Amino acid sequence: MVTIYPSLRVSANGAVALVDAVDQGFKVVSVPDRTVRFAGTYENVVDLALSGFGESLGILKSTDEFVVVRGGQQHRYDLPRERARIRAFALSDAGDRLALALGGDGSGALEVWSLPAGDGPLAATVLPVIERCAVAANPGLSHISVVATTGGGGPDLRAVYAVPGDGSAELTSVWTEGGAPLAGTAVALSDEWVWLARADGLAGWREGETEPVVLPGTAFERLVYSPTGSHLLAARVERLAGITGAEMLFRLFDLATLTEVARATQVIERETEAHPVVSPELSLLIARATRAGEIEMQEYDLVRSG
Repeated sequence: MVTIYPSLRVSANGAVALVDAVDQGFKVVSVPDRTVRFAGTYENVVDLALSGFGESLGILKSTDEFVVVRGGQQHRYDLPRERARIRAFALSDAGDRLALALGGDGSGALEVWSLPAGDGPLAATVLPVIERCAVAANPGLSHISVVATTGGGGPDLRAVYAVPGDGSAELTSVWTEGGAPLAGTAVALSDEWVWLARADGLAGWREGETEPVVLPGTAFERLVYSPTGSHLLAARVERLAGITGAEMLFRLFDLATLTEVARATQVIERETEAHPVVSPELSLLIARATRAGEIEMQEYDLVRSG
């Protein structure tokens, strides 16, 4: 018998968490105060995901509906595409735009729709035939990241696309990488920045610019913004510690000056279940889901650089 434990997903700025409490359903919780914003059951739920900075929750239903939960209210929409073709989705913070990764019918596509949906997508691009996929978007859904598997291994496609603001119907590629299998590449999207953890460092594209800046880092960093998006936290494993722990390096970058402003090295137990986030006061928080389906958090000081 396989036991499935509660798990946690956090928004790109770490301010909101989606807690999968398994048989107890799910809930959307503010971080760090643990205020429950919304709770529901898995009845008729196919998939669900937070928007970029967690202001909305999208729920794909087996009844061919898409439900947007925002500000305590639920808005229901008809799906613009057949549910069987939807491999993944991403939602804007305002709950008014939806990105769909589509497979089946011998083709793949990434489409952006308004909600409620019009006669056709606002923008789209062709993808390979995808089997499994993960999609994320920034709060305004002007940038979309895709991680997809097209064969039996995976993942073998990673890309970031920009949604045109000039009325063009074609999504444009900011960055793409192909081949099987690909090493982990974390992506962090905000309305001002696109950040990638690459082998040559942390590459960041500011909104409106075509060439990235590069900060020190590796392809194995985890990336999360501060609650306001003003800072970027990079976290990576330095070495294993015991059976389930790891010594991790945490570095905080000020995105206004593009400099490291604080860092810490900590041994983190149950590292694979840990979610590093930044508090409003710019301290380090490690969030986890407990076996009871709640959130536990530990706080650490970040030592100011310089």
